[in-house]
Amino acid sequence: MTDTVVYDEPLNTEDASGLVIAPIPVVIVGDPSEETESPDFSALQTFNITGIETTPFLVLPQAKKRSQASIHVQSLVPVANAYVTLGSLGQVGNGVPQGYRLFHGQILYLEGTPAVYMLGDGVNAVTVSVLDEKYR
Repeated sequence: MTDTVVYDEPLNTEDASGLVIAPIPVVIVGDPSEETESPDFSALQTFNITGIETTPFLVLPQAKKRSQASIHVQSLVPVANAYVTLGSLGQVGNGVPQGYRLFHGQILYLEGTPAVYMLGDGVNAVTVSVLDEKYR
């Protein structure tokens, strides 16, 4: 998929002193069209959190070929302090969640491969939308 293009055509150019300028070989590595490769697969999922859950659940499985994932939290009743805690199972399932707190209205972008678990704040109902993009 990666092409290598070599340009080494001679130049018949002289500089101001009359010296002939030697050609400089140029090597372009990669796709000369400069197009970016987009992910091959994406999945959308929405979770409705009631606020009384006590067990964390998986929102993003481990994916070695993840391009990017985004997680968006929206409170059903606009409450600024509504949040979910995200992280590994050990972080969010240890009785006192220690992962990343994502509050109402925030979006988190991830590019890592680990699995991500989620647990609500224990009080507020929220909707969590997840987009996961992967390469083959």
